[in-house]
Amino acid sequence: MGNEYVKEEFITCASLDVGKEPQVVRSVNELEAFQSAVGGDIEIISLTPERNILMVVNAEGKIKKLESNLKMGNDIVVGTAIIVGCDAEEGEFRSLKNEELQMALDFLHSSKIR
Repeated sequence: MGNEYVKEEFITCASLDVGKEPQVVRSVNELEAFQSAVGGDIEIISLTPERNILMVVNAEGKIKKLESNLKMGNDIVVGTAIIVGCDAEEGEFRSLKNEELQMALDFLHSSKIR
C-alpha cells in the first residue's frame, strides 16, 4: 500500500488567453478552478495519442461566440486554453513535466491566432 496515488493539490500548466502570449501558470487542481479559468463548463481535448497531455477549453465557447484563440488543423479553439498533464491510470490532471511544459508553450505560441 506504499504506492497509493496522491492527487496534486496545485499543478503547473501552460495557458493562453486570447490576444496574449502563452504563460506558465500554477493552478489549484480542482474542477471549479478550471471552469473559472475558461469561463464555464470544460471540454477536454487530448493532444497526444497516449492521452497524457490535455487541453482544457470552454465546452460552449463557440456557442457563446468567444474570441478565436488557436488554430488546430481545420478547427479553431476559442477562449482561454490551458494545457495540463494527465495521469492516464488515475484519470487525474497533473503538472506538466519540464519537457512537456516547453512543448506546450511552443505549441501554444505557434498555434495562436495573432
